[in-house]
Amino acid sequence: MNSLNKVKKSPKTGSECVDDHIITMELIKRKARQSIIKKTSTLPKSMIDWVYENTHGGDVQRGPLRTSPSFILKSSKKLKEATMFLFFFRLEFKNFPDDGFSKNVINAYDRYKKFVSIFNQSNSSTITKINISEAWQIATFNIEKSLFLVKCQYCKSSKIYIVSEPFHACPVCKN
Repeated sequence: MNSLNKVKKSPKTGSECVDDHIITMELIKRKARQSIIKKTSTLPKSMIDWVYENTHGGDVQRGPLRTSPSFILKSSKKLKEATMFLFFFRLEFKNFPDDGFSKNVINAYDRYKKFVSIFNQSNSSTITKINISEAWQIATFNIEKSLFLVKCQYCKSSKIYIVSEPFHACPVCKN
């Protein structure tokens, strides 16, 4: 069972409902998948769809979430960017634990996107390899302890270790 879903929800206060709606709007603004938005929101699905369509002029992204973190191994660039996002998420989670998971993911994703845009200034149309839905899943897999941020034993850079994968090379030194 998903450790994020084990916590029983108590009735929300007025300020918690406002925070909930703000997080919902932030996820919609970043084009998160409907299943992620629905996990964080008390708004009805039809309202989420309506806001999404009016914000982006198209249908909300639907479909099941990935069940394994191995999707980040598809390319070395995606693995590097997943490592960067996870680094920022761990900082957010450690420094602002009271902000909650959703806000930590959103803030870490914003930091990650800003870092990528600064790092790739030569390319004016920088597109990140990790979208908000994938970032959400990476953070979820980290909380559920199916992937970790570890130090490479050869070059000492941070790398992602996936429990279900027996071996994958460090994206920096390739060992």
